[in-house]
Amino acid sequence: MCKENELPEIEKIKSQINDEWKEYEIYTDKVSSVCRQLAYAEGGVLWIIFNANPNKAIFFGFLFLILYFICDAIQYYSGMRSHYKLAKEHQKKYERDREKLKLADVKKSSSTNRTVKQFFYAKLVFIGIASFMFIGLFTNVFLC
Repeated sequence: MCKENELPEIEKIKSQINDEWKEYEIYTDKVSSVCRQLAYAEGGVLWIIFNANPNKAIFFGFLFLILYFICDAIQYYSGMRSHYKLAKEHQKKYERDREKLKLADVKKSSSTNRTVKQFFYAKLVFIGIASFMFIGLFTNVFLC
């Protein structure tokens, strides 16, 4: 019986492919969750606009929150898509040439999550702007 770090190459490849499918499933779950949150945010903004006669600062604060949720959804969606493509590509390589395939042939490239990272940073900017706007609004209300 082999120890885990002494697994045959083919078992390591299968494990790598299974890990990619697990990541794909994680991203699909996240897309659903984030889209639900986006729907709540949009509903809340519409309710406030039509019922509370908000000022521009509140409107822009909610706009940045919605942009945050959009970037959040796109981040998880792009991660889901890139891992889906990667898992499919590696699955095909495995099915075509499993005897000659090496673990290095099914490694993740450094560009796999590039788009995910870009949307992560964008959503941090949007949530940061929205948070500073709300802090400013609340400080203005309570200190003035």
